[in-house]
Amino acid sequence: MHVRAYRVPQPKGYALAGSRRSAQVPFAGLVYLTPDYKAARVAGREFILPWRFALNYRTPDHEQANAGDYTNFRRFSADATIQFEGDSQ
Repeated sequence: MHVRAYRVPQPKGYALAGSRRSAQVPFAGLVYLTPDYKAARVAGREFILPWRFALNYRTPDHEQANAGDYTNFRRFSADATIQFEGDSQ
């Protein structure tokens, strides 16, 4: 499990607006992330990669949970050759 703390300062916090005044409020919290790993073949080679995840967070008002699977791993690459004028081939 990975736990990440975050803190949002007052200038970037929630904007609360009332009928007579408004305020910008800071906030902070923790995010809990649980990744599962397994072997996956990519471009003919086997790697241990993230497979599933669960993400949970809670505020004073509610609790949220998200989950997902990683699929369709692919290898991306690029090959380039630079040739200058006067270079022989």
